[in-house]
Amino acid sequence: MSLDYIRETYKVPAVLNGRVRYSGDAFQREGTIVGARNAHLEVQLDGDDFAGNYHPTWKMEYLPAQPAPCKGNCQTWIGNRSTGHIQCADCGRPKP
Repeated sequence: MSLDYIRETYKVPAVLNGRVRYSGDAFQREGTIVGARNAHLEVQLDGDDFAGNYHPTWKMEYLPAQPAPCKGNCQTWIGNRSTGHIQCADCGRPKP
């Protein structure tokens, strides 16, 4: 089954690389949709090095899409004082 099938059947906004919050464990965890298999989502939860199989509606919250990276119009900078490395908080480009 595909993500198209999951979207149409379960009426959820499941998309590849979409972010979700799963609350079926003792605590909530966020993760990324990495695929679909047998009408279930394959989600890699943050901190895991593998993807698990999750039902699209059971204790699954679909998070809003993040804004697109700044694409060179950098406004917010972050850095490490000890190394002096400063980069854009949105796109990661080093500060000139």
